[in-house]
Amino acid sequence: MVKVEIVNENKKIEVKSGTSMQEALDGTGIIFGCTNGLCGVCIINVLEGMENISEKTKIEIEQLEFLNAEKNQRLACQCKINGDVKIEYLNECG
Repeated sequence: MVKVEIVNENKKIEVKSGTSMQEALDGTGIIFGCTNGLCGVCIINVLEGMENISEKTKIEIEQLEFLNAEKNQRLACQCKINGDVKIEYLNECG
């Protein structure tokens, strides 16, 4: 099991390695928009553990560039968690 800490929600969860960030966050009450990397609603700051998140998909790279995202930002719907991470959730749809 790997740990995901969502600092601005004051939540810590444990999931299996390889779990999608979206699946992990769904159980915390965080709502996603399109889930395809196109809307940018699920942008997160990765505070610790970027090396424990899957590589960026082509769609994610394009959307992050469009959003002028910072280097430590990712789209939660496009990430898989492979180790402990600490994140900050920036937006919420709904």
